[in-house]
Amino acid sequence: MAVQRQDQDRSSPGGQGWERFGARVRVARENLGRSLDEVAEAAVVSSHMLAAIEAGEEAPGRRVVECLDRDFSACGVLLDAWARVFISARLADGMPVDRLEGDAAQVRIYDPFAVPEPFRTPEYAAALDRSASPMRRAPADDRGVRRLLRADHAPPYFRVVLDEAALHRPVGTPEITREQLRRLRSLIDKDHIALHVLPAAGPGHPCPRGGFRLLTFSPHHALAFNPHAFGPGQLITDADRVHGYTDLFSALLAEALPEHASAALLADAIGRETPRAITAGPPGDPLIATTSAADPAALARP
Repeated sequence: MAVQRQDQDRSSPGGQGWERFGARVRVARENLGRSLDEVAEAAVVSSHMLAAIEAGEEAPGRRVVECLDRDFSACGVLLDAWARVFISARLADGMPVDRLEGDAAQVRIYDPFAVPEPFRTPEYAAALDRSASPMRRAPADDRGVRRLLRADHAPPYFRVVLDEAALHRPVGTPEITREQLRRLRSLIDKDHIALHVLPAAGPGHPCPRGGFRLLTFSPHHALAFNPHAFGPGQLITDADRVHGYTDLFSALLAEALPEHASAALLADAIGRETPRAITAGPPGDPLIATTSAADPAALARP
């Protein structure tokens, strides 16, 4: 998402925002009588990097700040201070939302129409692009999936709510849809990804207007994001509006199925999409018919 660039002292390491944060780290360390080496070891960084953080010359990542906050018994205060500077600096730099997600502690996603962007296979993403822009052919972009699973990256905790229809809506070819569902099934086996399906047979829909995301960086700092069919979408920073989206996600979660039931529904959707080979005639008959479990009429044909 492109955001107008602001003054350097708010947008980059070495500016006043990071200098104030670094000074706060230094004061907390000195008040505890700790050396740079002692604190650096607890935060799993070098003493040189910690000195650069304290001088405002280095912008630390969330995991380092979480270690510092825990080591200083700051109860989230230091993490809040980091999140305030981080969000301001990154928005001033025009950082897109998909890169902001990497430093969030939690990402909550609601998508009523399709498997959400961070979990799409390249083929599934390309098929969605083609359906939205039938006159234009854009290459698939799998950066979200690769970044999500990168070995050297500590991903956020993802909690995803999908409408049941998104599991059954064909996108591209049947094979593309099938592979996407299998991909989603493999991803939700990971500890940091939780899937909840909003059943089609449920009561009135809590959010009939479209999908959104919530990016939480610290106990008191979060952003909301509304994706658009074209363009970068709308990033929401106003605290009252973000709180409204937080309440809305809670309402969606209350109506959605728990994780184990959602996984079972996903497995059922994969089963319906998976072609199965059946044999006709006596044992050893070479006649083999390939059909889909989603087509009971085909199974009944002679």
